[in-house]
Amino acid sequence: MGKIDDDGTMAPLRAMIDGAKQFGLTDAEVLATVDDCVYEVGPDGSVADLLDELAGALAHSILAKQRRTLSKGHGAASQEPRTRSRDPR
Repeated sequence: MGKIDDDGTMAPLRAMIDGAKQFGLTDAEVLATVDDCVYEVGPDGSVADLLDELAGALAHSILAKQRRTLSKGHGAASQEPRTRSRDPR
């Protein structure tokens, strides 16, 4: 994998990590996701491959955490299908 030491590479990486934290992931959750992506891409992957993998993985982690949070707050009600309310017109 290419070096991750120039601003051209670090800026998108920093933005993804900062964004993930703003959307509720902890430092440990972000680090675990980055670690998983580095492993997934492997030593022959490019930095672009890592950034692409990381974008999807962080989005998945954010959504999974939000779903867990919502399901704790609503219990079984969160599993009920949503229905549209009828327009009273």
